[in-house]
Amino acid sequence: MLRTRSGRPPTLWLQILLVGGLACVVLLAVQAYRSQRSSQAMAERALRDYAHFAAWSYREHLAVRLREVADELLGAVNHGDGLHESPSIPDVSELGHYLYYDERCTCHRARRGPLPVRFLGFTLGSDTLGVAVNRAPSAVDGWRADGDVGGDRGLRPMLAAESRALNRMIGELGRQSQEAWGYAMRVVALDGRTHLLGVRSMPTQWGDTVIYGFDHDAAALGSILSGLLASGDLLPSTVLAGRSNAEVFDIEVSDPAGVPVFRSGTRTTWDLGATAQLP
Repeated sequence: MLRTRSGRPPTLWLQILLVGGLACVVLLAVQAYRSQRSSQAMAERALRDYAHFAAWSYREHLAVRLREVADELLGAVNHGDGLHESPSIPDVSELGHYLYYDERCTCHRARRGPLPVRFLGFTLGSDTLGVAVNRAPSAVDGWRADGDVGGDRGLRPMLAAESRALNRMIGELGRQSQEAWGYAMRVVALDGRTHLLGVRSMPTQWGDTVIYGFDHDAAALGSILSGLLASGDLLPSTVLAGRSNAEVFDIEVSDPAGVPVFRSGTRTTWDLGATAQLP
């Protein structure tokens, strides 16, 4: 058998080299695995940060949009900290006249959001609810406060139970602090369906407090929530990389009970999710 000067067989050196080479490969593999795990963890942290930012940004945009919607519909009766001094109190049927008038349709339009299903008027301490409905036929994309109610809008008389429920809800909302937004809003279940109620209290000089409000149905609320996804400043352009908001993230909006009222996609669970709560 051939031997080296040290007396060791050549195959022993080959075995030593082979074991050493395998050890290096294992070390490199472990290092690569650790590097991959570290990179993956960093990527997940970055995605979570983006998710939290997207949730926060959507909430802020939604708060602004809801304020704009309420301001357009109820701004005429919003006296802020002041009292209503005129002996004449606006009837709830007059609220539609304060909207932008479009001569092309001889109707009033809402330019910052959808038209409500109805305007509401209520005096604290009373049991009578004033209701104003859109009297324009469905073929007219606008609001008409006068004339016969368009029969093809599917309107029906409000049931007594619905009126009592609205009185209670509006009274509760009217008593809430309205300093933050200038309006009080709540997503509620009414007649078995989702509604967005917005109100503004109008204290009078002689002590009464009149509450005016609007009622959006689920379709109108959905149009507000989905319309925000078209906003170009929800996420930085570097994150979107030429894609739309809907291609980058999904949104789910739930009512105070946790029941979803809007989903932008089909997902119901997320690996990298974030939440943000409206006032």
